[in-house]
Amino acid sequence: MFDPEGSSSVEETPKPTPLKKMDFDPVKKGNNAADASYIDRPLPVNYCVAADDATGEIWVVIEGSTSLKSWQTNLTFQPVVFEDPTWDVRVHRGSYDAARAIYDRIEQAVVDHVNTFGTDRARVHVTGHSIGGSL
Repeated sequence: MFDPEGSSSVEETPKPTPLKKMDFDPVKKGNNAADASYIDRPLPVNYCVAADDATGEIWVVIEGSTSLKSWQTNLTFQPVVFEDPTWDVRVHRGSYDAARAIYDRIEQAVVDHVNTFGTDRARVHVTGHSIGGSL
């Protein structure tokens, strides 16, 4: 903190709690063909999953459009039925396919985190930019 009398003091900033790397199988083992079709797909963007045991938070961070593959996904915009056809909701095919592929890879880490910290303490954050934000 600045002191106009000529002396100054530095406030100590608390050190951040180190993040814990999650140990999990990034490829969920499924019994049906639909699971395999998304698990085996290459991802158009990179992502990171990090957890903080002190706060009970887990972060999923998805990068934006930085490669030819991510731009191809952006341009694959044919409408496709979302989840249940009775809802009559259509979404962007490229984003939906990429979201399902990422979801299949991170689902177990998030479930394990919530089970460890409980629904009252666990906090799940998902963020991204550009295509990462749409996922």
